[in-house]
Amino acid sequence: MNYTKSSTNLTNKNNSTNPADDKIFSHNKLCQESHTCITVDFVVPYGAFGGIESVLNDVALYLDKINVHVRIIQLSKSTTNWVNPQIEFYMISTDHPLSDVTDYIPICKQYLSELGAPDIIIATPFPMLTMILKLALLENNMNSRIVSWLHASIKAYEDNAAGGAECLTYADLVLVLSRNNFNIIHTYDQKIPVRLIRNPIDISSLHFHSEYDTRSRNLYYIGRLSPEKNVSLIIKAIANAKDCWKLTIIGEGQEKKELTKLVSTLNLNNQITFTGWKDNPWDYVQSPAALILASEYEGFSLVCYEALASGIPVISTKVDGVTDIICNGVNGYLYDSQTELTDILDNMALHSIPGFNPSECKASILPYNKPDVLKSISENILSVL
Repeated sequence: MNYTKSSTNLTNKNNSTNPADDKIFSHNKLCQESHTCITVDFVVPYGAFGGIESVLNDVALYLDKINVHVRIIQLSKSTTNWVNPQIEFYMISTDHPLSDVTDYIPICKQYLSELGAPDIIIATPFPMLTMILKLALLENNMNSRIVSWLHASIKAYEDNAAGGAECLTYADLVLVLSRNNFNIIHTYDQKIPVRLIRNPIDISSLHFHSEYDTRSRNLYYIGRLSPEKNVSLIIKAIANAKDCWKLTIIGEGQEKKELTKLVSTLNLNNQITFTGWKDNPWDYVQSPAALILASEYEGFSLVCYEALASGIPVISTKVDGVTDIICNGVNGYLYDSQTELTDILDNMALHSIPGFNPSECKASILPYNKPDVLKSISENILSVL
């Protein structure tokens, strides 16, 4: 398959429709004259409204605030403009469907040809994107530092043919959100510069539920409705529970139709509510017993940490990021199976296990306070220069 400029279209979604407009040339000229402007590109294969995109926006805005020139480059066509309007956003659309991650190679080459190489490229979220961008830089005879920022487990990327630790040898720095990923990469090759970072939690913006009511039967799920989130497991566990638990599902995604059908099949329409996506989902949480998650894999699970900051315990599968923060019986519970989740709900209903202290939930995530973490992430990114 041949990719040409005519078959690939690059557009600036937040500023203009022409990548070579006056604003961009003016910006680049200022950088060259001052010798102080650093350009950082966040290169993502796709985008939507979710935890990863929220964090990328936060970091991009922080870098912009400290006078770093930031651009976000999306390598696929989408109708969703998830990028904060203060940040330059370029979307590359192709006439041909992407059948394999290697299809990103010519698109990355064209992005660099049309916009020029930045000082730093942040390749996120999967490892193979790091190798692809390195190849595109070499073929364009360009040089940029590459920071690989992983948001899921190495195993999940390998299982989805999105690359593993071997791809990270092309990075100048690798940022990971879980201790498990750190250990896997370090074991694979100790020469790979890898750092364990935190995701920022805006603790001050979240309502703190200071009282925990052991009589509450209100469970909440917040996030994408996609296969890896395994929301059907939660629904089935509630169906098998002895008490009448209520679940509010806040989110959208490709699984919504099937999940709605499952709820009807199990006669749970009076117990389970779909609200759709909400810009401020925590505003819809009332008298929570717990946030409940069933992901097959995660890199961090931002919603888990936000729940804890709000004083809400979390019941979750044992996935990366979550296992770093949840302590059974203190700020939540970890489980392995649908049956085990049902048992936890039954024990909570019978009060055979202690209730939770909201202050202990919040205390567990204080090191993730947003201002401090944004500063730390930005310093790590800029350290490669």
